[in-house]
Amino acid sequence: MSQNTSENNLEKKEKSTLSYPSQGNDLCFQIEDNSFWFCYRNDLILQTLKLSDKLKSLSQQRILDLGGGNGFVAKMLQDQGLNVLLAEPGDGAKNAKKRGLKNIFHGPLESLPSQKFDVIGLFDVIEHIAAPLPFLQLAQKFLQKEGQIILTVPCYNILWSKEDEAAGHFRRYTLKSLRRELNDANFEIVYHTYFFAALLIPIFLFRSIPYFFCRKNTKEENKLEDLVAQSTTDSIVRFILNLERRYISKVSRLPFGASLIVVAKKAK
Repeated sequence: MSQNTSENNLEKKEKSTLSYPSQGNDLCFQIEDNSFWFCYRNDLILQTLKLSDKLKSLSQQRILDLGGGNGFVAKMLQDQGLNVLLAEPGDGAKNAKKRGLKNIFHGPLESLPSQKFDVIGLFDVIEHIAAPLPFLQLAQKFLQKEGQIILTVPCYNILWSKEDEAAGHFRRYTLKSLRRELNDANFEIVYHTYFFAALLIPIFLFRSIPYFFCRKNTKEENKLEDLVAQSTTDSIVRFILNLERRYISKVSRLPFGASLIVVAKKAK
């Protein structure tokens, strides 16, 4: 089989298993820097990395941000002095370069040259993959023996809405369902917490309920879009989320939230 044929087959496979809007990265690139959602998630990712017992010497770790889009997380880690590589199959790699990210691999995971990492980040990635198991098993091959993966995912199918469909999600998770997928891929969870607890009620009221009743372009949905747009610069929302982050740092876990962050290692 020729190299071109092999690459074409791989590209078709990627398109059949990966669901993400064609303009998704460009749209996110316009709002990430000022979005409370992206900024708070970055803060929590960094806090989780620092709190992990395995990663006390974080500056010495090699980190792979897998499917990291425009490099918003990877650039934050780079600015912290960490050794991070962004692996992104889509056009987000170009935006990451504009953002100033130094280490970028533009292509699917299957094409990444063989190497080992201490940490692999999958930040809101696996919900875009129809069958996560083969992907997680492949990612494990790039992980050091004592390495860890850190994932974030959206939570609760009861919060499903048109926003999930527009984003290309296949599913939302609970701790139980994510644990099952990770166990099937030979990972075991060593730390977890829900987050974005303050967003549960707004998402349910203004997105999920209208979606459940099959309403299109409702005032409720438009109201939520206005709420999100205002909240990107709303100090009150940021203040509430900062309290949540402090709570997580002291108590370790939140029992509920619109998203979930998990640290896992290879099972013995």
